[in-house]
Amino acid sequence: MEPKVRTYVLNIVLAFVPDLVVAWAAMRLTDSGWSGFWITLLALQAIYFFFWFKQALWGWLLFWIVGKRQLAHYLENFFIESRFPPPDEYTLDLDDYFSSMVANQEIACDTRIRAAYENGTLNGMKVSRRYAMVLQLNSASKIALRRYAKLAARFNAR
Repeated sequence: MEPKVRTYVLNIVLAFVPDLVVAWAAMRLTDSGWSGFWITLLALQAIYFFFWFKQALWGWLLFWIVGKRQLAHYLENFFIESRFPPPDEYTLDLDDYFSSMVANQEIACDTRIRAAYENGTLNGMKVSRRYAMVLQLNSASKIALRRYAKLAARFNAR
């Protein structure tokens, strides 16, 4: 078994230990036998799923109603304050944008270091399995990058 798979299996087993203890305690307290154990275990999983689903649904709903515009505004201000170069028309998301800055030898070294730091932060979110946050950041960044490119083009034209 690969180390990565072994880690996932170990995490799943360790996450189930408290649920198994609760299900065992419910089985013993109610004298319901193994059927009570399995019903309790499945009920706990259903409750966890319900709360996860509610949280995910509510979080995405709020993001689409107000959060996307706010995050795009924050990102655009961040690009301006950091004095990052404007993105080209082929830049699709933050990963592309920061990676292209890091690889560009014509950009100042301190700007490339800041871009590498931000790219590392983004990759850290991916590694820690914060996929919803990464998707939301990339969704808002499309708006922010487009507005930042237009703003930079307006100032470069003068």
